[in-house]
Amino acid sequence: ILDSKLASLQKQDMQAFHAARVGLARATVDLTNDLIVDLSQETSQFDCLGDIWADDRKLVDVPVVKPDRDNPEAVAFTVLVEDEDSKINLNLARPEMLTGLLRVLGVEEEKAKEIALAIVDWRDPDLVSGPNPAVRESEYYASKQLEESHGRRREGPPVYMSKNDNFTTLEELLDVYGVTPELFFGKETRRSRKSRIQASARDRVQRPEGGTVGQRRGLRDFLTVWSDGSINVNTAPVEVLAAIAAGAGRAPEDAIGLAETAVSQRGGDRPDTNNAFRQLADFQKNTGFPAVGQSGARLTVISTTFQITALGTVRPSKDARPIEHSVRVVVRRQADRYPVNPLVDDMRGIWKDLPPGAPYYKKIRVRPAEPNTTYDPVIRPLQWVEW
Repeated sequence: ILDSKLASLQKQDMQAFHAARVGLARATVDLTNDLIVDLSQETSQFDCLGDIWADDRKLVDVPVVKPDRDNPEAVAFTVLVEDEDSKINLNLARPEMLTGLLRVLGVEEEKAKEIALAIVDWRDPDLVSGPNPAVRESEYYASKQLEESHGRRREGPPVYMSKNDNFTTLEELLDVYGVTPELFFGKETRRSRKSRIQASARDRVQRPEGGTVGQRRGLRDFLTVWSDGSINVNTAPVEVLAAIAAGAGRAPEDAIGLAETAVSQRGGDRPDTNNAFRQLADFQKNTGFPAVGQSGARLTVISTTFQITALGTVRPSKDARPIEHSVRVVVRRQADRYPVNPLVDDMRGIWKDLPPGAPYYKKIRVRPAEPNTTYDPVIRPLQWVEW
């Protein structure tokens, strides 16, 4: 009996895994189709939360196999696409922008500056501490930790070793001086894996219900190690936009007000492509956003890096606890360029009537503004994690 149950669980886990992969494929298709539409337009390319890939409300509990009398198992997937270009790159951000983000999240000014410098010291190659160049990083931060523990210490000298290299994962922040679990994870109550994945991308740009900006979310929600450092003003949440303004010298309250104005301009909780900023000039003109100045932010309206989280579920029966399998993939989306091939161009009359899955169909993408160039939309994985 035990072997039979184990075999059944393995089978259901495999079904859940493949359901998650179906969700991953759906998200990849949406990202590809969005790029194809952008390339077919004569106007400049832009990405926003009104695009098809961002409408995750339609991708919750999508059935893959519906239960019936002979097969009671219900198989479904839920998928969420997050724009990594809506976040601040942890490895490239200046101390001013990191300080701005910490201030927006409610950290006091002096402490925010201290933590920001500790983050920079963790990733920079030298051994000199930012707050006190006369002292080595390990000695400075070890002494700070000892001070904050009120003299209570374990046996042996206090140890603090900076990595002196780029962050590989966001979780490394938990080893940095001043970054507490509450600051990193936020104050959200525990939720199931499914409810976390179901969190709408639109909700991520809004003030949490019944609270203030930054009350429930932590650093991990606004930082990334995957982007090229550019921040898409069409998809960035209030906290990130406020961090840019605060890093440029605005008070946190003023910065949050400017950020909320920007989010309102692009459609608020009902983002639409018609309200999106098509160019950076539109963003600065319509929002009154200050020059990025010392924050060093690089702004854009285009996104290239995304994180796809797909959850596959198998419910053996109506009242049974579901079996879950998750896949999280970071991908980079781009359009590879090729010169128009005369032979392919001559054959277009034959190929154009083939179904979308036919060979060469996807490579015939000629923008009106660039008649001699063909584009091939490509989604390349950067990281794959499953559990």
